[in-house]
Amino acid sequence: MKKYILLFAVALTGVSCSNLLDTDSSGNLTPDDFEKVDQNKLTSTMLNGAIAYMHTMGGGTDGTSYKVLGIRMDMLGNDMVLGGNGSGWFVSDYNMVNYRGQDDSRSSTYWGSFYKLIYKANQVISYIDPEELDPSELAVADNIKAQALTLRALGYYHLITVYQDAYLFGGDTKSGVPVYTIPDEARKGRGTAQQVWNRIFQDCSDAIALFTSSGVNPSSKTEVSIYVAYMIQARAALTTGNYELAAEAAGKVVDAFGLMTYDDAYTDYDAGETTNAFQQIDGVETIWGYKWSQNTTLQNNNFASHMAPAIPSSMAYGSVYVGGTKLMDIRLWIQIPDTDWRGALYSNIQYSGVVYYCLNWKFDCDSWDQDEVYMRSAEAYFIKAEAEASGANPDYAAAQQTLYDIMSTRDEDYTKSTATGDDLLEEIRFNKRVEMWGEGLEFFDNKRINKGVNRKDNPFAAYGIPMNHRNQIIMPAGKDFTFRIPLSGEIELNPEITEEDQNPL
Repeated sequence: MKKYILLFAVALTGVSCSNLLDTDSSGNLTPDDFEKVDQNKLTSTMLNGAIAYMHTMGGGTDGTSYKVLGIRMDMLGNDMVLGGNGSGWFVSDYNMVNYRGQDDSRSSTYWGSFYKLIYKANQVISYIDPEELDPSELAVADNIKAQALTLRALGYYHLITVYQDAYLFGGDTKSGVPVYTIPDEARKGRGTAQQVWNRIFQDCSDAIALFTSSGVNPSSKTEVSIYVAYMIQARAALTTGNYELAAEAAGKVVDAFGLMTYDDAYTDYDAGETTNAFQQIDGVETIWGYKWSQNTTLQNNNFASHMAPAIPSSMAYGSVYVGGTKLMDIRLWIQIPDTDWRGALYSNIQYSGVVYYCLNWKFDCDSWDQDEVYMRSAEAYFIKAEAEASGANPDYAAAQQTLYDIMSTRDEDYTKSTATGDDLLEEIRFNKRVEMWGEGLEFFDNKRINKGVNRKDNPFAAYGIPMNHRNQIIMPAGKDFTFRIPLSGEIELNPEITEEDQNPL
């Protein structure tokens, strides 16, 4: 047993030794204490700490929690509009300044947050020792390890996507990010991007195998399940052009989850509802998320506070009362058919003399005390459809059917697409943009297909449709979407990475 790992793990997870071990009358550990540790109890406690960290990672009012970090990334795109400066949150992100530099807090926070998640996952993995378990305990241990491997894969997916160029547009042959698989490992250099992607695929594959062999079912959607692993595998495969694997992995999720209806998607206050399926851990499409708790809530710093349009409080940063509203790009909204209920999740309103075009009601709720949904099954449909329509041997019929399977639940008049080639890919991607708006995916999809930001050109201006972007920036795809490695947070601390290893300015 690696006792030093035990000591360090207990210290970092906030679990007192007295909760796990017997002590002598002075309260000190006795020589045989370490042999009394219930390994699965300890590792499950450590794992719960790693999962809980998803809700508290990052820092600052506009950067704490996985979901709020997702808002930051959505601000670096076309589809989300910051309706006003409000309290100042996300202004630099929306203006696309001071977000990727080696001295910028955004880059440092993102790097540190996901490496901390990886560190926590590595702690769990390193402490699991099958030789010290009874056969009856192995299934639980395998499930715990599978969850930790999945968290590690998620961390590396975010890091390599953000800190290196798009894989299919030159990033595959460039430097990666340091890959650590045990706690307190000696500092490493960047290695190659391919090594990082290999690690992601291996961790997903190993996790899926362990989830399957363990036979342990999650007790709630707050736990990491096999479907989280499938989603990460599908995202990574689509990003790297492994379309067969992307379709297969996404298909596993499609087969396991239902789709929300019109009634699920709306907050019906007349019926006594206070939220909707986009914010419910037990929602029909929820794969994984955070369950609101009075003991762990971030209160007005959380996702709902930044995204809900009308929480009746001046402390809700995204409400019209404060002016930090989040809007959909009107060029996207205007293309949604009237028969598609997703279009009604946005509307034009005037408040205090300000017209908010395409104000989002998708995340409408009556307080910021809400669950947070990290992954939703609708995404899997669009990954599967895009993968089926891509590559050297696309299966357009399969892609058209997959797209129909979800779109027919969104638009009562939707007919199965007959498009092929780029036209079909555009239809799939358009509907994914509509579907997943505000859920932290646009940056990753834009980067994956080498799409830049253009908030200026308005093809609907001739029809009297106003542009609602306040910052009409144009930024071509390329280096400006690859963050630089933090100087003080990594380069100055790691002798294996020098300024010569830095991403281009």
